[in-house]
This record gives sequence, C-alpha cells and structure tokens, in this order.
Amino acid sequence: MKDTAPSMQEIKEIQNLFANSTHAQLCEMKFFDDKRKMTIVKIMTGILMSNADEKCREKIWTLCKKLHSFSHAPVTPKEYQRMADFAKDAEIVDVVFNSLSANLYPFKGNPNEIGSLSGYFYCVALLSQADYRRDEIISLLQKIVNLIKANDAESLFVMERNMEKLKPSFPDLSRISFV
Repeated sequence: MKDTAPSMQEIKEIQNLFANSTHAQLCEMKFFDDKRKMTIVKIMTGILMSNADEKCREKIWTLCKKLHSFSHAPVTPKEYQRMADFAKDAEIVDVVFNSLSANLYPFKGNPNEIGSLSGYFYCVALLSQADYRRDEIISLLQKIVNLIKANDAESLFVMERNMEKLKPSFPDLSRISFV
C-alpha cells in the first residue's frame, strides 16, 4: 500500500492522540512501531504540511519522511547534500520558506517550540542550497541568525556550521552576519 500524504485532520488526530496518551498506552497501541504515525507526530511535519497546498502535499510528505529519518542536524557535507534535490523544486522551496518564515524562532522557551531541531536545521540547509528566491532566502536566514543570537546563542554554532559547509558552493551565504 502506498504511503500517501496525510490530511491535516489525520495529522491533528494523531498529534492529539500522542499528546494525550501515556507512554504505556502508546506502547499498547504499538504507536512507536508505526513509521507513519511517528513521522506525523514530528512538529515540523505539521508545520510543513499545513503550508502545503494540494498540488504539492505528496512532495512535502516525502520531505517530512526524509526529515524524520535523521537523528541530528546536518554536520558533514554529505548530510547537507541530502537536501540538494529538494532545494531544486520551487514548490518545496516555497513551502519550506513559508514554514520557516512563520516559525522563525522555534527554540526553547518559545510558544512555537518544536522540540527536536534536526528537521528545522535540515530545512535551513535546504533553503541554503536553493537558487529560487535567493535574495528572500538570504534575508530569512539572516533573521533566523539574529533571533538565535538574541535568544539561544548556544545554538548559533549550528547556523554557522551550515554557512561554512555550504559557502564553497553558495558564496552568497557569506552575506549573513554572525556579529
């Protein structure tokens, strides 16, 4: 059976079930064995899928499944390359751009906190490699850097690493200031 993109209703129902069940109840339901449900409960999945229209929902679901497969933010050039194909698709770039624009600062202590940040930083890596909307992306990345500097400076190294690893292929990332 093909794993099609969930509806927003399904996402809300599964996220509510996860939030309102005990660990024992979730184990009894074999919730943790269900890859689809485990992808849906990732907060970045809800953020990205809520910004996807019908024509690109399947592409965004594919991205969400890919993001769910990562255990940490990108570190090596190979890990950054995981987003390169997604960065070539204008519809995906639009959804990721709109999602991050609406969730500039999803870090600790913020009402929009997303918990695990690996998906968030892979989305930053995706935008960093996109040619489409380049000036807008550079501006958005600068806003994100500024918010991290002001609110969660210990996470700034992840953004700096992102720019350093990708600058050789995308020299305009040097326009982003960390000072």
